[in-house]
Amino acid sequence: WPDGSLKRLTARLLVDGPEQKTILTPGLGRPARYQGIDILQTSHFGYAVTLVYRPRRGPGIPVTYLLEPSSSPLVAGRRSDDFPLTPYHISLRLTADTINPGPRLESPRLDLTVTRGADTLFAGPLRPGDHAVIDGGRLYWYRVSYWNGLTFRRAPFSGLVAACLLTTAVGAALTYRFRLEG
Repeated sequence: WPDGSLKRLTARLLVDGPEQKTILTPGLGRPARYQGIDILQTSHFGYAVTLVYRPRRGPGIPVTYLLEPSSSPLVAGRRSDDFPLTPYHISLRLTADTINPGPRLESPRLDLTVTRGADTLFAGPLRPGDHAVIDGGRLYWYRVSYWNGLTFRRAPFSGLVAACLLTTAVGAALTYRFRLEG
């Protein structure tokens, strides 16, 4: 990406249909079509952070947050949201060297704040693999990953073709009816 633009971005999708498996590879400006639906690769991309909360008792709870992109070259993204199945609210800010964007981050750090109501239970930085102690349980920074988007839309002329076929069928039925009456 010397000038900042994407040259080639494709996805590989496995559609596990009822009769057969199909592999589709949509790209930028090159949609893949499956059963009347165009699938396009979009140029929207960003980072995602996976956290795992392990309470004192019970199974771990993994959650992946898609981060909102930042205009700062040192902030890869941020997000503020509830942590499912718990009373906690999480605020995340992922910082790294993102001057050269890509799936690999240099020196990532997660600034994390965990609250329950008005109480701050944890506020500080984490590195990959670190954890924060919250109510006797542990919240691990499990993974940082890279995401990009897909857009699904009906094939451009499928609605027009259906309307034309319906109009033709109605016209043929009316013509047949008036011939019988005439």
